[in-house]
Amino acid sequence: MIRDASGSEFYFYNFIKQNRCVLFFYPKMGKNGEYLSDELKNTKGLTGCTLQAKGYVNLTDEYLKLGYKILAVGTQTPQDQEKFKNDIGGDILFINDEKFLLAHDLNLSEFSTLNGVRFYHRQTLIIDKGEILHRHIVTDVQNDAINTLEILKKLV
Repeated sequence: MIRDASGSEFYFYNFIKQNRCVLFFYPKMGKNGEYLSDELKNTKGLTGCTLQAKGYVNLTDEYLKLGYKILAVGTQTPQDQEKFKNDIGGDILFINDEKFLLAHDLNLSEFSTLNGVRFYHRQTLIIDKGEILHRHIVTDVQNDAINTLEILKKLV
């Protein structure tokens, strides 16, 4: 079952079938980041969750003008995610997928740290009423929100 950051049940598939939305997946690792392989340490875009989320918060009105809602999807514990949401502020829906229920259906890229903890790679999807119009792995974290907005403007 998918939940929002407060722990309430969230009917994810109904939501994305009825709405236009941008989903950004973030790998908020905390101390698990200490257990990155050398390959992952050199992966662009692996860190920077706060920068990415604040970018979307700052552009929320621009997305809404185009008819798109923003969802942030993470795999932290619900308590850690709620804290992150409160730290970020803004009007973004935070969705908790700590059980990786969306991984297969949305064909999401993942990784594991050396201590065996699993995360989604930082990636963004643009969805229009259930149809994935665009997806990309994020390498430019600080500019993901503005870059995704530019992609979205070309699609609508």
